[in-house]
Amino acid sequence: MNANILVETEGLSREEWLRYRKCGIGGSDVAAILGISKWNSAISLWLDKTNQTNEPVEENEAMQWGTIMEPIIRKHFAEVTGKTVVERHLMTR
Repeated sequence: MNANILVETEGLSREEWLRYRKCGIGGSDVAAILGISKWNSAISLWLDKTNQTNEPVEENEAMQWGTIMEPIIRKHFAEVTGKTVVERHLMTR
């Protein structure tokens, strides 16, 4: 993969990972940007990404299940599409 790597994420604490996550847009941010998220708005996402909010991100049960389900979803996607999924522990710019 040709990408500018911001940080290798394996071994990062949750706090470090959250700090790096503010440096860009991830897949879980897209629904807020498109205005279709039940949990976040584009403006609240922008405020968070630009460090203009003091609201701590508290992991909830839905977030925990999302993390638990990631490998299962990757495996299912690969089986259904026939595509190879390569798991990378990094954030890119």
